[in-house]
Amino acid sequence: MGIARFRKQVLKNRSWIQRLFTRGRRQQCHCITVVFLNQQETEASQFLIAVGKRIGSAVERNRVKRVLREGLDQCLVSIRPGYWVALVPDRRFLQTPSSRSHAELMRCLQKSGLWQA
Repeated sequence: MGIARFRKQVLKNRSWIQRLFTRGRRQQCHCITVVFLNQQETEASQFLIAVGKRIGSAVERNRVKRVLREGLDQCLVSIRPGYWVALVPDRRFLQTPSSRSHAELMRCLQKSGLWQA
């Protein structure tokens, strides 16, 4: 049930994703890069989890996506509306425990200004 909330807010349009990565601002943290773009015409923020093959095998990539979805679902209500957000983990994400990954995700969202108190 928790993931269903996140899945309703997934960014899927290819041209929007391209615009996000070309015009968006980046915030680099320990093991995650957050790319975000303010889109006032959307009322809710939309999200994308981009895990490349550099991360590892399909099993490892799926684990990273699962951990990021879970962490994002926990803090979804605290994220400012009206943004397109891409989460791009790097290889170090695999060595990070889930609890620390969630804390790192929240810290990165706070540093980027997407977190509302």
